[in-house]
Amino acid sequence: MTISYPNLRDTSRFPGFAAIPVEDLDTHELTPGRDGCLLLEILAFETVPSLVIGTRSTDLHLVTLRFEGPDEGRALSQCPHLKVGNTIAIMHARKHQFGIEVYGIRVFEYRALKV
Repeated sequence: MTISYPNLRDTSRFPGFAAIPVEDLDTHELTPGRDGCLLLEILAFETVPSLVIGTRSTDLHLVTLRFEGPDEGRALSQCPHLKVGNTIAIMHARKHQFGIEVYGIRVFEYRALKV
């Protein structure tokens, strides 16, 4: 029996940051985009006052992950796999606009995320 692995370059399953939908938090509407698993390389992270991770997507966009759940990412900041160079996979990721032309991802729950 042969094991088949997913092709990580398949943009229909692993879209880049530019291809994922943008979520408007005021209207809860999504702009069109590809839904899938977003892969991000960890470049840097800060744990104070809440967890913020600087990453790079497969299409070479710099992406900020901001943790805004009940514990603000404190549980994940204790993860031994949270290291520069490791990969974060986020299922059904949605862009959020943090400022003028500054996009990133707001994370409320850990269940869609794997380090």
